[in-house]
Amino acid sequence: MRTFTFRTLLLAVVTMAITAAPTHAQTAQEKADSAECIAYNLSADSLSRLIATDTELDAASKEDPALKKAWDILINVGDKSISEVTTEMSTSTRLVAIVGSHGFKPREFVVANIEYFSTGSLVAALKAGADRATVLANPFINKSNLELLESTPAAMDYLMKKMAA
Repeated sequence: MRTFTFRTLLLAVVTMAITAAPTHAQTAQEKADSAECIAYNLSADSLSRLIATDTELDAASKEDPALKKAWDILINVGDKSISEVTTEMSTSTRLVAIVGSHGFKPREFVVANIEYFSTGSLVAALKAGADRATVLANPFINKSNLELLESTPAAMDYLMKKMAA
């Protein structure tokens, strides 16, 4: 039986995602959500705050089932819109308080996380050997965020550990 490393599987999934034709026509909401995420500019400060928020939420949710349920909404977005995820997560006053203590409003936190994880996946694919020209040709990429994550090893290390968990 052939086994695959996490890196190989990540490269395969991301390559398929950036080269495959859409499986359906995007709805107006999906287009708006995509545009909002692509337009979001990550910074060294926002990455630091995202990691701190994420770390605090992970620790706090171990002791608080209601917080874990709200936090899992972002981890398992599925086909929900940004507005739906934000609304569902915002039912947890503790989650909103933790997010706010790191300088995020709930919607910005959702958008920043989506952009961090999606762009980070592309950086990981590049490190694993994906064709740079193909990745950069994708119209759903914020190239500034890609460059930032490529130059921020600590943020990428954190993300890879999170994705492997």
